[in-house]
Amino acid sequence: MRRQGKNGERGSILMEYAMLVFLAAIPVYLVWNGCSIPVDWAGTGKEIEYKGIYDFATGQYKGYGKEMQKFFEMVQAGIALPIP
Repeated sequence: MRRQGKNGERGSILMEYAMLVFLAAIPVYLVWNGCSIPVDWAGTGKEIEYKGIYDFATGQYKGYGKEMQKFFEMVQAGIALPIP
């Protein structure tokens, strides 16, 4: 017979779930909005910059986002076709 869990075990599982969701959301946020990571190891002032796929100021996709938008529109048009 399995022993019942201690008090707080359920909260621990919920906290693990919340942390996993949060950690999964970070890369999605960075890809969507873009990011800039300074790599100034030798005083070069260089940085790695990724511009993102969506521009909130204009409400338009940019870069790879435009290609993704075309792909999704193509898929949507294919789904809308009548079944033969």
